[in-house]
Amino acid sequence: MLLGIGMACNFMGGLKLITLWFDPKLFATLSALIVSLGTAGNIAATTPLVFMVQAMGWRYSFMTMGGISFLVILLFFFLVSDQPPFVQTMKTRQSPPRPGIKETFKVARTLFTRKDFWIISFSTFCRYGIFAAVQALWAGPYLIQVAGLSSVTTGNIILFMSIGLIIGCPASGHLSDRVFNSRKRIVIPGICGMTGILWLLAFLPEGTAAIPLALVFFAFGLFSGSGQLMYAHIKELVPHEHAGMAMTAINFFTMAGVAVFLQGMGSLMKFLYPGASLGVSAFKSAFIFCAICLTIIGALYTFTTETNQNFPD
Repeated sequence: MLLGIGMACNFMGGLKLITLWFDPKLFATLSALIVSLGTAGNIAATTPLVFMVQAMGWRYSFMTMGGISFLVILLFFFLVSDQPPFVQTMKTRQSPPRPGIKETFKVARTLFTRKDFWIISFSTFCRYGIFAAVQALWAGPYLIQVAGLSSVTTGNIILFMSIGLIIGCPASGHLSDRVFNSRKRIVIPGICGMTGILWLLAFLPEGTAAIPLALVFFAFGLFSGSGQLMYAHIKELVPHEHAGMAMTAINFFTMAGVAVFLQGMGSLMKFLYPGASLGVSAFKSAFIFCAICLTIIGALYTFTTETNQNFPD
């Protein structure tokens, strides 16, 4: 639980800092870069961590990681400022009052009455929930039980998912910020791409070779990267001073989606096929269900408001 709390502060605090330090036209690209670097850290926590544990044991490995984390905390505390110096000077002169609890709830109430907030929240709930459920849990049993691959080959294919996400996040941000000047025109095709991959997985023949499967899972991660633009999208729909609350609110749905789909896919498979919950038919039904969820959010996302306030004319 403490690790989760720390992760939440890290990610959302980083997004808020980007809104204060950098040009708004770069937000999607920079926020996606943060996600990519975090995903690269996930990769470092696989085989490199195994080597570390083998060399020094799990206790000293954890102590080493804790020491590195503490060093990062010190560097962050002493070197990173909440705002650029000129902004701090202006705020010191103006001395604006900090919002109280009443004002905070008023902002939240206004946010929760917006159609766009609920569409984006439901979209990130399904999009990242499905991606994380497949990557963190269900891709492994599928590749081993259905595709008949070894555990090592399975691990390598799942690694390709992470690589796809690492590439897809900043690529989507760049396309959104610099090429298409749009959030929806990148998010919706990404959702459609994920949907198509799930339909493909549902009907792939048993015994499909490792290389085609690696390409399919790489594409799944690549298309999923566009979902990080949802943070930029919601940020632009609210006043600048409310950006932190808006992004944190949809991040709640992002993480809730992970919890629901991780458990929900397994429960669905067990309910429909109690005698063969890890069989071909069970995975086919689970993938089709997820594809339907993504189809719904792709359709709903077309009704969100496109904001061009941060794009060049």
